[in-house]
Amino acid sequence: MSHCPIIELSAESQQHIFDCRTGSLAEGFGLQVVGYAQLAGHYRVAQQLAFPLLEITLSGEGWSQVAGRVQRLRGGDILCVPAGASYELRTLEGEPWEKVFLLLDQDSRELNLPREVTRYSRPEVVSLRPLMQQLQAEQNRRDLLSGQALSALSQLLSLQLRRLLSDMAPSGLTSRLQQVIQQVQQNLAYPWSTEELARRLGCSRAQLHRLFSAQLGRSPMQHIEWLRLQRASHWLQTTPWPLKLIADRLGYENPYHFSTAFKRRMGLSPTHYRERHSLVGPPRPLAG
Repeated sequence: MSHCPIIELSAESQQHIFDCRTGSLAEGFGLQVVGYAQLAGHYRVAQQLAFPLLEITLSGEGWSQVAGRVQRLRGGDILCVPAGASYELRTLEGEPWEKVFLLLDQDSRELNLPREVTRYSRPEVVSLRPLMQQLQAEQNRRDLLSGQALSALSQLLSLQLRRLLSDMAPSGLTSRLQQVIQQVQQNLAYPWSTEELARRLGCSRAQLHRLFSAQLGRSPMQHIEWLRLQRASHWLQTTPWPLKLIADRLGYENPYHFSTAFKRRMGLSPTHYRERHSLVGPPRPLAG
């Protein structure tokens, strides 16, 4: 297949493209381009991808050929196409096809998509239709509030996609994730690693990252640090414990590493945070 893209779009079809790299739509998770297509006639796209792609069918049917594999795409299907793959999409003999397509950043860290061509079925993708219609309306309106509206819609689109893609985990994995997170919360001082978390979940490291990103919006180790610092915030407000004790109870190597992590996330050193937010007040002097 040629590296030059082939795009054929009949007059009966409509396609709306939203550039997410600049302006109000730039707040999504690694989105470069979002498209909304209502195809009623001839449509064909063929090219080799430089970036990962998601093709989401809202209604109707289409035809895809990716890496030599031909398959039909029906309402509710999500097709994940990795970077570097050659792909072709067509309408089926002029049949209507309504779809959303998303071109992602090269690494797609927020979603951790599969490295191979994968198709999922999620009937709830229809929830994207009103979002895409609102994006289209606000893009055309361009009044004083359209920038704020586009920003809010972009964030909502990101959340909806995370919700849809979180269900790609095998049945029961999400409930096991909740159990593992509870285990982490009960023993924050334990030297947790992605290997240990994946072992307890019974999944691969790639699947672990995909599940954490979809469910929580963070990598596994980012979420563990977040849990530790939330607990640290509580202890700094409610106890007079020295920083060394807090660092030990949270699994940090020493108070310096703890203080560095806390300031990076919270914007204040633990000492300054305690000064501003302590609920216990300064120690009372002993009665003479």
